[in-house]
Amino acid sequence: MTEGADGDGGGGLSDDRRRALRRAAVRAGFRSVLTVTVLGVAYFVLPLEGLRTVGDIGLLIASLIVIMVLIAVEARAIQSADYPGLRAVQALAFTAAFLLFVFSVTYDIMASQTAGAFNAPLTRLDSLYFTVTVFGTVGFGDITAVSQTARAIVTVQMLFDFLFLGVAVRVIAGAVQIGRRRVAGK
Repeated sequence: MTEGADGDGGGGLSDDRRRALRRAAVRAGFRSVLTVTVLGVAYFVLPLEGLRTVGDIGLLIASLIVIMVLIAVEARAIQSADYPGLRAVQALAFTAAFLLFVFSVTYDIMASQTAGAFNAPLTRLDSLYFTVTVFGTVGFGDITAVSQTARAIVTVQMLFDFLFLGVAVRVIAGAVQIGRRRVAGK
């Protein structure tokens, strides 16, 4: 018997439970896509001028703390969800998109405040592109951090990405297991 997305044996689901699971999967997929889309649109349309006065380092540190808190909150929500595996997909989509959003904003602010932080001027799309290439460890080399501050922040992103991929995924996977045991015990 194979394990279904909700933690029950896939072969033993009633038709009603299967339909409910299908509806929940569609909702989870829709919410995940909507979350990523809203963050993406917000990144491109929200004015960052007010954030530019706060400073890139302080904003980055506060945002990374928020991400860690969000992971803990999401883990608790996963444990109590009817479909923990589906809730985990939503949590990962949101936290990964938020992580990319945070670093993209940071690089955009840094590029606008510090001439020569990068080897070329950055648009918002360039900042997002650079963030994704660092996150994916691709590093094409077309955009590079030049200043010491920019290199330090890119290093922080690389380390936080490893932390995110290692710890956050492990925490969320553990929450899924707890949630599935809870659902199976009902």
